[in-house]
Amino acid sequence: MTIHPVHYFSAALSVASAVLVLAFGPSASASIVGSTYDFTTSESGNTVIAPLGGPNVQTDPDNPGFCVGSTANPPACATDGGVSGSFSFSKVSPTLDKITFSFFGATVGAGPGTFDVDLGHFTTVDGEAVSTVSYVSGNFIDERGDFSKVTFNGTDAVFTGTASSEFDAAGGTSVIFIASSGTTAVLPVPEPASVVLFSSALMGCGLILRRRGHKLACLARWQALSVTTASRDEELASLILIRNTRSLCERVVSGDMMA
Repeated sequence: MTIHPVHYFSAALSVASAVLVLAFGPSASASIVGSTYDFTTSESGNTVIAPLGGPNVQTDPDNPGFCVGSTANPPACATDGGVSGSFSFSKVSPTLDKITFSFFGATVGAGPGTFDVDLGHFTTVDGEAVSTVSYVSGNFIDERGDFSKVTFNGTDAVFTGTASSEFDAAGGTSVIFIASSGTTAVLPVPEPASVVLFSSALMGCGLILRRRGHKLACLARWQALSVTTASRDEELASLILIRNTRSLCERVVSGDMMA
């Protein structure tokens, strides 16, 4: 049974990829899921947030909610007055976590103004530290309100909502951020067995490519000889050469000859 060279090539690449993952993959694992942190809020302009102030120590998943309103219409989310907000943490990978803010409702007269939600001094389950926090997707329903800004100073992630006139989350909306935690993994020195396996995989890839190159060269030579017979005097010699070249190509394609 003849196995197509592409199958050898795919297998070799799979082995090489596995070796790279085992030899050079990250080893750190950290998460803010289940962490303890400080929760603080602040406000400015016509925007009002409740509760206001802090810091208050919280532990995930018992994360606090908050309500955003205006000086003219103070937040009263229990009676549908203002925008109710909440947040949760979920694991994405060993070093990445998703922070999801969920909003519902709408304000009246909240802009211009801002509110801040400060999550800081995370104490993670495994002791690793948060390194970066960045915005990913989502926002309030229209451009009158924005919640895509986050700043991180190494200890505190401050999420800022800014209203030119209103915060509108009628029907509900979500805003997603990503927190990176833990240290950047240092690439370890591969073990001898890993080096041998990886080298073998690369050699296999090289042999397969070389074999395919011989195959293409043989076929090209055979086709060229088939159409360039110059004269009757050379026809017999050319036919013999064509037959020998074709035989060589067939041996290479069938796997009987590797070089």
